[in-house]
Amino acid sequence: MSVKRTLEEEEEEEEEEEEEEEEEELQKISNETNKVRLDYEKPRNHDETKTGQTQDIKRHK
Repeated sequence: MSVKRTLEEEEEEEEEEEEEEEEEELQKISNETNKVRLDYEKPRNHDETKTGQTQDIKRHK
């Protein structure tokens, strides 16, 4: 009986570890997505001209 209980406990621990690893992986993906989103939403230091070329904007204080 105790051997069976021990096997069940081991299985439960393995399942919990797998769930934790999955959560960590999802968190990493979420963090990467947020970084990309923030990079995309950053204000740009240039304007696009009608020809599609970029031109730096001089910021005056």
